[in-house]
Amino acid sequence: MRLGIISDIHMRDEYSEQITESLKTAKKNIREFDPEAVAVLGDVIQGGNREEDIKNIKKVKKTLDFSCDTYYLAGNHDSANLSNSELEHFFGNKLYSVVDKSETSLLILNTSSPWLSGSRGEVTQEQIEFVKEQMQRNQNFTVLIHHPIHYQDLQDSFWWKNYPERAFCGNKKEINKALRPEKINCVINGHLHKNSKVKYNKTRHITINALSREKPEKPVTGTYAKCKIGDKNRFEIFEKDKRIETYSF
Repeated sequence: MRLGIISDIHMRDEYSEQITESLKTAKKNIREFDPEAVAVLGDVIQGGNREEDIKNIKKVKKTLDFSCDTYYLAGNHDSANLSNSELEHFFGNKLYSVVDKSETSLLILNTSSPWLSGSRGEVTQEQIEFVKEQMQRNQNFTVLIHHPIHYQDLQDSFWWKNYPERAFCGNKKEINKALRPEKINCVINGHLHKNSKVKYNKTRHITINALSREKPEKPVTGTYAKCKIGDKNRFEIFEKDKRIETYSF
C-alpha cells in the first residue's frame, strides 16, 4: 500500500503561517503520490489553552483535506487540554484501532498519557489486550504510534539527551511482548524529532522527523514521508520539495 506520513506538526500561533505553508507543500506532494491513506503521527498542536488547541486542530484538518482516509494519532502535546473523547471528536477517528488495507493492516495505538509529566507516554492495558487479540489474526500489521517502542542512542538530541525517559514509550517492554514480530511489517513513530531506521526486537522501527520544532533554531522543517508498504518497503522522506532520506527493506 501507499501511505503518506506527517508527524509532530506542533501547530501554534507563533509560526502558524509557516507551518500552514509547509503543510500545503506536504499535501500537494503526498497527493501526487496517490496514497491509500495518510497518517498524522501525533503532536498535531503545540498546546496552549483549550480554545487555542481546538482552533489549531481545526486549522490543521482544514489544510490537510486529503480525499483518502486520514488518521490522526494523539501525542503528548495534544492531550494537555483535551480529553480522549474530545480528541476523537476533533480528529474524526478513534485514538486506537486496526484498519485493514490492501497489503497490510494499520495497527494504530495511543500513547498520549496526560497523567504522566514531561512529554512521557505509555500504552494502556486495554490497548495491550487489544493488541494481543489482533495478533491472533492471520494478518500482517504496520504499527503507527507516537512514542517509539524501540531504543536508540539520543546523545545527539537537543530534546532528549538529558531526559531519555521522556523520549520512549514508558511500557515499551509490555507492548513489545504483546506484538508478535513475525506478524509486524514495521513500526512507524514520531516524537523523537529526527529521522531514523532501527532494528529492535526483530522488527524494523522507522522514526519520522517533526514537520515543526525539530530544534529551537529550526522551528519549521517541513518534513513528511511517502511510504510503500508490502513485501518490499520503501520510505522516502522529504523536507519541503527535497528528498533527504530513503529507507528500504
